[in-house]
Amino acid sequence: MFTKNNLPISIRIFSYSILAFTLVFLINNVLTVWLDWPGIKKLFSQFGLFGFRILNTPLEGLSLALAFIQLFFYFISILLVYFYVRKSIDQTLETDAEILTKIAGYIIRSSFWAVLILGIVDFIISFMVVEKLIEPIFNEAIKFKLVNPSFRITFIHFPLVLVSFIIGYFTRSVGFIWLAVLVVGSEFVIVLSRFIFNYEQAFQGDLVRFLVCCTLSFCQRICFNT
Repeated sequence: MFTKNNLPISIRIFSYSILAFTLVFLINNVLTVWLDWPGIKKLFSQFGLFGFRILNTPLEGLSLALAFIQLFFYFISILLVYFYVRKSIDQTLETDAEILTKIAGYIIRSSFWAVLILGIVDFIISFMVVEKLIEPIFNEAIKFKLVNPSFRITFIHFPLVLVSFIIGYFTRSVGFIWLAVLVVGSEFVIVLSRFIFNYEQAFQGDLVRFLVCCTLSFCQRICFNT
C-alpha cells in the first residue's frame, strides 16, 4: 500500500508515464507507417504473446532488432519519467497539473490544425482526382501516386501533421466563430450541389466530418482552458 510520503511521488510517476507512453506510441506509429518499421504488434506475434496470432513469416535480423528497439522505447520512457520525478522531488502536484495541462493543450491545438489542414488538402486532392483534373495539370504517374494511400500518408499527411504541430506551438488559440462558419458553409455547398446541380461526392461529407472533429477539438481546448 502507498504511504502518505510516497503517494504523491507515485501519482506523479503514473501521470507522467501516461504522457510518456502516449508520446512513444505516436513515435512508434510514425516509425511503423512512415519508415516501415515492424511495430510492437508484430513483435508480440513473433512469440505468440497476449493472444496475437503467430506470424507466418517470422521477423529476422534487422526487422527483429527494430521491433525490440520500439519496445525498448517504452522502458526508456519509464526510466526518464522516474528520474525526472526524483530530480524534481519538491515539485508540487499543482505545478505538475499546470505542466500536463499545457502539454495537453498543445496536443489538442496541434491536432486541431492537423485535422483541419488534412481535411482541406484531402478534399482538394479527391476533387481533382474525381474530376480528372490531375492528368492535365501533372501526369498519369502523379495521379496513381496520389490515389495510393501509402504514398499520400507518407509524402502528404505526415509532413502536414508536422507542420500542424509547429503551428500549434506558435498559436495559442483558434476561433470558434469562423470554424462554425466553415461547417455551415460546407453543409450549404453540399445541399446546393446535391439538389440544384445533382452533384455529390463522398469527399464532401468527409470534409464536413473533418471540420466537425476540429470543432470538438476546439471544445476540448476550452475545457483545458489553454
